[in-house]
Amino acid sequence: MTTTVIVADEATARVFSSVSFRAKLNEIKLLTNDHDRELDRESLKELPIQTLSPKRESHSQEHEESQKHHSKHIFAQKVISYIEELYQKQCLGHLVIVAAAEFLGELRKATPAEIERNVILEMPEDLTKLNTEQIYQQLQVYYGR
Repeated sequence: MTTTVIVADEATARVFSSVSFRAKLNEIKLLTNDHDRELDRESLKELPIQTLSPKRESHSQEHEESQKHHSKHIFAQKVISYIEELYQKQCLGHLVIVAAAEFLGELRKATPAEIERNVILEMPEDLTKLNTEQIYQQLQVYYGR
């Protein structure tokens, strides 16, 4: 059975497919959190204002944290939306989710029940910077447990 593997953090999600959970991975999609990049550009524009007043800085930091959380939430929905498309096309198969711990929580919240039934493994690891072969090797370690 086909296996779909998501390797994600709050900025990037790489989606792989393989013919089985032990087979080599083929990257099929790269998703990026464009909203997060926009927030970074906006916060750089506001930087001089933030340094003028400690009260304003505190409020600004809280606002920035709130925006970043919202950005993670929106990106998790984007990733799961793509997975739902695969599910509807009957291309999903088993699902493996590898994500930085905090982002894994966001993905779990965004995942509908019919998709959850396909999840065979969740790994709270950030492997987004690894190449495909290194990700494959890490998965084999987890599969072997």
